[in-house]
Amino acid sequence: MNKNIAFFSEDENYIHYFTELLCSPFEGNSYLDVIANSLSLDQITYFSDYEKFHRYTQENSVDFFLIVDIKTNPTSQKIYEKLRVDINFTDTPILSLSLIGSEKDTDDNDDSIFDFDPKLHFVYFPIWREELIMKIDKAVSEKKYVLLVDDSKIIHQMIDEVLSANNFRIMNAYNGWEGLEFLKKCKPDIIISDIEMPEMDGYEFCKAIKNSTHLEHIPVMILSSLDSNLDIDRGFEAGANDYLTKPINNDELVSRIQNLLQKNARSVREKILVVDDSSIVSSMLYQGLKQQGFRVFTAVNGMDGLAKAREINPDLITSDYDMPVMNGWEFCTALRREDALKDIPVIMLTSRDSTVDKRKSTGAGVKAYLTKPFPIEKLLVVIEKVLAEKRIDREREILKFYVSDVALASAKQQSLHNISSSSMRAKEIYATVLFSDIVKFTSTCEMLEPVDLINLLNDYFDLMCTVLKRNNAIIDKFIGDAIMAIFSDKDGSYQAVKSGLEMVEALKEFNLNQKVPIQIRIGINYGKLYIGDIGSKTHRKDFTVIGDTVNVGQRLESNSKTNGVLISESTYEVVKDFIDAEKKGPLNLKGKMGEYFAYDVIRVREKIDLAAK
Repeated sequence: MNKNIAFFSEDENYIHYFTELLCSPFEGNSYLDVIANSLSLDQITYFSDYEKFHRYTQENSVDFFLIVDIKTNPTSQKIYEKLRVDINFTDTPILSLSLIGSEKDTDDNDDSIFDFDPKLHFVYFPIWREELIMKIDKAVSEKKYVLLVDDSKIIHQMIDEVLSANNFRIMNAYNGWEGLEFLKKCKPDIIISDIEMPEMDGYEFCKAIKNSTHLEHIPVMILSSLDSNLDIDRGFEAGANDYLTKPINNDELVSRIQNLLQKNARSVREKILVVDDSSIVSSMLYQGLKQQGFRVFTAVNGMDGLAKAREINPDLITSDYDMPVMNGWEFCTALRREDALKDIPVIMLTSRDSTVDKRKSTGAGVKAYLTKPFPIEKLLVVIEKVLAEKRIDREREILKFYVSDVALASAKQQSLHNISSSSMRAKEIYATVLFSDIVKFTSTCEMLEPVDLINLLNDYFDLMCTVLKRNNAIIDKFIGDAIMAIFSDKDGSYQAVKSGLEMVEALKEFNLNQKVPIQIRIGINYGKLYIGDIGSKTHRKDFTVIGDTVNVGQRLESNSKTNGVLISESTYEVVKDFIDAEKKGPLNLKGKMGEYFAYDVIRVREKIDLAAK
């Protein structure tokens, strides 16, 4: 089936370069020609003008995007952002083509927003055409590539049939030398090799792969008729990740390949910086951590470690105490002075074992203290524990942005007191609720591009939440463009009214820099609320407030004037000594019987303790 592929580059020279690279025929590899033809690479639609590209994507269904320099080109970044907020292209594969950087840059950049997009892939040039075609095909088809190295054409045919039926692409080589030549141009997901082959056997082929820094990460499975323990041991000594004997059991072959791929996917783990002036200790730690899949970097003293930490931003640091130039304690102290590094956990590895030294290290932010000598297994246990704690802390920090403060506190209490997660708690409180809403938000949506709309909303919410938190509000939830906040302090009603006026005032300055100005309405009500767990006992629930007070607060917002703050009579009675307001009504509030009066707030005065008068 033909694929509709759209290519964008502001530089037309790149378009000519990639056209020639993508569409010229292969020499001696008809299989890759078949793949290239199936992708319809000769029918790619090319764009150098942003508006034409955007118009095309609005009018056509696109299966795959090739975009030059997403990381460094502002227009390409803008295209990427727009595609990802367009419901039609949220999951469409994108391949970013870059003439600057290297594949290592992407691997080591854990903090990039692009790392959270599984459908975004990067290619760095120069690159062989074979490798480029493979990357495009993998992104579009989501198939895994297998390099099969065996001198038997029958084996190639048998394995091709089995693996093709299980979503694999098979590339063929007939001895070790051919396999290595192929690997110069393409890096498959996994390699399957026979042992007994002409020119270069499987043992030598496997050793060559594992001795290459560019290839060592690719898992190798030996598939051979040699089944003695001696032969199997030689295979693993050569660096094989698995060994399977012929005749082939199809189900077992597929299962073992999938297991190897899953292990390899998990093998790229956190970055660890080892800081130690002993080359022997440093080498031991490097090898031990590398075998566990960690990305390991080394430094010879604290000063060198500080420079490396700034460069790579590691997930964890192990440090010796006694080192020249800058010792371990000075190194940890220096880390804590830098905002970008202060939260990196440090494990101190030292022969010092006094209580004073341990206390001194703890004061410098050391998470764990291990006394030399120690087995590498013990260090690994400590590292896994510290990293697990870091992941939990990070999850908690992220969670703060998705649930209210009161919900987090409630969850913490539930955990501390071992309360069942299926229990549903509730209590009655008296508090003030504030609702704010953007006026004519639907028409605002129609005037802006999706990404511009989201950026506008997020900037608006940042500003409004800053005002609310400054006045001790609990941000309960966002409902589309609306904000619901709770004020439970004894001065809650005053703080709510003050917040409302400050929100309106802050919006004036905010609108000075906006293409489409925002207008808001605010409603405030004080009264009895019911706070507790609302939702499903077994799936998802929210810790929030409900009740008539909430409903009336929302109705007041709907009746407020543009850029106004409308408060209920119950709120007015609490704050009337500190505000100037104009009575409004009677109002027709949905769901309320009889006449209902409210107050438009004109200004709020500084609150003075009445007892002091």
